[in-house]
Amino acid sequence: MPAKTAWSLAPPIRAPSPASRLLQGADPGEVTFVGLDSRLCSDVYIECPSSTLKAVFLIYLNVHKPHFNQEIIMTQLDKVLYTAKTHTTGGRDGASRSSDGILDIKLSSPGTNGGGTNPEQLFAAGWSACFIGAMGVAAKELKVALPKDVAVDTEVDLGTNEGGYLLQARLNVSLPGLDRETAQKLVDTGHKYCPYSKATRNNINVVVKLA
Repeated sequence: MPAKTAWSLAPPIRAPSPASRLLQGADPGEVTFVGLDSRLCSDVYIECPSSTLKAVFLIYLNVHKPHFNQEIIMTQLDKVLYTAKTHTTGGRDGASRSSDGILDIKLSSPGTNGGGTNPEQLFAAGWSACFIGAMGVAAKELKVALPKDVAVDTEVDLGTNEGGYLLQARLNVSLPGLDRETAQKLVDTGHKYCPYSKATRNNINVVVKLA
């Protein structure tokens, strides 16, 4: 079952024109939250897919977090297809090994000379692979062949703001040989289907771009 989001704002939104006019009387069901500043709710990105709200606005609420109420009903699995198991020691400068022994890696903090990989690289690799798989599902639905040399170049940033450490990501998708319209449909549907994309949606800033 899909996740459900209920939200409310109080006091009323103070937003720059023309966003304030377009949002006047908007049904919450027409508005999807793309990103949220977890500290003061000062920056909220919303996507408005309806015919009267065809834009993405940066809304400056200038209100404190207690005034923003968002309830998330977590998605539950009906069937578990696979469970990955790892054992990690030493944190970012340690090591990690999977239960089957296929993954056995050294970890090093980004920017150091430790010689190991890091969680951001692993996350980028996993997301890229999953995204290509999701586009494969989309290709079957659209009855088109996914190019053999399909590729996703993923960049995952580790950074900070006043709230602490955060991630943001960019996925640059290459679908050689497909016309632009078909390729964009595969990218959009892949992003909709990909479990990694679902897990990060509404949580971190993500940009998915067709090369």
